[in-house]
Amino acid sequence: MTTESMLELGLLAVALSSIWMVFVLFIRIGVARWLGARWAYYLWLVPLLGLLAMAIPTQPVQRILDVPGIEVPVVNSVIETASEVFGFVDKPIETIPAQVSSNSRYTTLELLLITWLLGALLSLLYFSIRSFRYSAKMRRSSWALNGQQEALVRTRCAGLANKPSATIRLVSSNRGPAVAGLIRPVLLLPVDFFHRYSAQQQVLMLEHEYQHLRRHDLIALLFARIYRCLFWFNPLVYIAERYLQLDQELSCDEKVLATKKQSIRRVYGETLLLSAHTPFPYAQVSYSPSFGQIKQRTYMLRYYKQHILGRLLGAFLLLVSVGTSVTYGVLGVLDLEPDLEIREELRQPMTEAIKGLETNTFDDHALSAMLAKLERLETAFPQRPLSDNELAQLNSLLALGYYKLGEYDHSLTLYKKVVSLTDEVPENQSQALNSIAEIQFAQENYVETIKALVQSVDASLVSPSAESWALRSRAFVRLQQWDQGLRYINFAIKQTQADGKVPQENWLLSQTALKWKLGDLAGAARSLEMSIEFFPETTYEHTLSTLNELVQEVWEPPLAGQALAQL
Repeated sequence: MTTESMLELGLLAVALSSIWMVFVLFIRIGVARWLGARWAYYLWLVPLLGLLAMAIPTQPVQRILDVPGIEVPVVNSVIETASEVFGFVDKPIETIPAQVSSNSRYTTLELLLITWLLGALLSLLYFSIRSFRYSAKMRRSSWALNGQQEALVRTRCAGLANKPSATIRLVSSNRGPAVAGLIRPVLLLPVDFFHRYSAQQQVLMLEHEYQHLRRHDLIALLFARIYRCLFWFNPLVYIAERYLQLDQELSCDEKVLATKKQSIRRVYGETLLLSAHTPFPYAQVSYSPSFGQIKQRTYMLRYYKQHILGRLLGAFLLLVSVGTSVTYGVLGVLDLEPDLEIREELRQPMTEAIKGLETNTFDDHALSAMLAKLERLETAFPQRPLSDNELAQLNSLLALGYYKLGEYDHSLTLYKKVVSLTDEVPENQSQALNSIAEIQFAQENYVETIKALVQSVDASLVSPSAESWALRSRAFVRLQQWDQGLRYINFAIKQTQADGKVPQENWLLSQTALKWKLGDLAGAARSLEMSIEFFPETTYEHTLSTLNELVQEVWEPPLAGQALAQL
């Protein structure tokens, strides 16, 4: 997978996960009140399973659906908008088709990808170190129960069914209770547990903590933390993790009270208030409630009711939400992976033609023969017709060949065909449109040149190249739109300098002429000084000759002499 594909996949993951986290955060309270707290907790499967769905191998799904790619509403527009920050480079008409030539690497893309992965690794490392420190501190600051305390715990838990195995330890503080330990579960009780809580409250607290262990809630918290490490730059994951923990607690509260009498709710609320202490300062894969969360849990006690209709509606909502999330994840990846393979029987003759075009070894007769041979390849495989990508690459090569022969109309027709075949590969479509723009300019169709360049920007996921800006500037100049011509030649020069390169000399001289035309004499002088600075070896006569040609293009002939005199 290329750097570009990996970043597009990452953008899709960010967009989908953000959408589903917002969805869950928006409906969780209503679901907890009317359908049950368990369903609000289970809804957090939606962003997790939606993300995991993106790892499903797409080839079998692609064959089942029998489509080259699927548009995902909302998500694609988000990706296209975000991808505009990537510094891709458009290629001029001489470019050989991308799929049969060597792949290019873009420094900006690699930097973004490295930053993302480095941030994820550092976050994971920080989390791991904190977890190990917590485990060590837990061992140092806790101890096992004595015989009398163990007997009390066995008595309190006598009525609990399916009690999971866990070590119970006392912590040298009044914070807790809490659970910890993924491999060896530990139930941490505050040092005053047997004195602070009544016997009935102790039963309720132990039952609540065993609910966490029975449902493996610590594993859910671990997944949430990994999710946060992966999307460390997204503030939504930090909010979502906090409310996931709260929904875990609400769900356990609901489960504990499901079979209890109404009078027990008051006792349970008092128990929660007695536990309203700050959480463990070193807690990682564990949970200890804060006062604000205790307040919300106490408030929700009035809504815990068991209704068969609520169960059915909750199950239906979860099924629809998870199904939609998984579907979007799978279909979004399909859209990012169009079929770009080229069969060997087609690749070999195309590669030979590319070598000949690159080295200029074809005369007109040989070039015509080569083009005729390539044209026959389009219908050479009746049992397995060419894919859209193969047709696009073949027609792009043919268009380049006819362009070199000077058959501009035929080349233009072929490039337009390439545009219609490259909807799934924006970069290739943009390249074809840029080539169309150059042909239109050569045929003095300046309005059509600008239209093709605008379509190239709309089709591509990246910013136009400096050459594209310069061509648009020349087209506007030919239409005597001086301000637009200056605007786009400025873009070309600034983008070239931002890439650490030297602008072309005729761009600087064109900027000089346009600034003078629009009355910016100081700016014209600066542009001319920049040209001399970048090209000191250029003779004065050459500079004056080039500037004279530009002046003849920009101004009416009667003003040309006056312009040269003032410069």
